[in-house]
Amino acid sequence: MFISGLLIGTFDKYRMVVGSDKTEICPSCDMDFKTRVAMRIRAIRKRRGLSQEALAGLIDRSPDAISNVERGISIPAYDTLEVLAKGLGVPLSELFAEDNENDPQRAAALARLNDAARSLDNRMLATAAAIVELLATGPAKQT
Repeated sequence: MFISGLLIGTFDKYRMVVGSDKTEICPSCDMDFKTRVAMRIRAIRKRRGLSQEALAGLIDRSPDAISNVERGISIPAYDTLEVLAKGLGVPLSELFAEDNENDPQRAAALARLNDAARSLDNRMLATAAAIVELLATGPAKQT
């Protein structure tokens, strides 16, 4: 199976977290890596309209296991992460993507935008990108 360079670099960071006694701090954010992955998994699950019980059933895990992952108490093995990503309907790299965002609302909005973009054909995606670029550079830009 081919793993993108982005995922390899991120997965190396993940292995460092798992292999150490201390929590690895993400250099691009204020929260540790395990917490960011946990938040991403929870956000993706909620966007998909799945309960913890439903997701657990899809991937043959217990609801408690899903809860522990989403609270950052435990992080699953690589093969379980693959199954989890498949159950959520996202590429594995999506669980590790760095938004460089500390604001949960902004991170959730970026994730929704990314989800919507995946369903577009190339022409519509180019149009959507142009609209977002106009919004980002327009005079009404707000922070």
